[in-house]
Amino acid sequence: MGFTQLSMNPLSIPAIRRVIQQVPIEASRRIAEHALRLTTSHEVYAYLTESVTKLVSMDLNPYAKEIAPPA
Repeated sequence: MGFTQLSMNPLSIPAIRRVIQQVPIEASRRIAEHALRLTTSHEVYAYLTESVTKLVSMDLNPYAKEIAPPA
């Protein structure tokens, strides 16, 4: 998607760095393309948490609540 900067809780930086390193660029592109076709924030959240969790070797549940859309 061309991002060169990310904004986040400083405590999340090590975990997000590991996620970025573990997800191959082609998988990232496919995930982004699909997410951009979804229509609600809830759909995007569900898709991203499912897709990325399959690709990384760490538990993302502690971070998932930070990106969850409002109820």
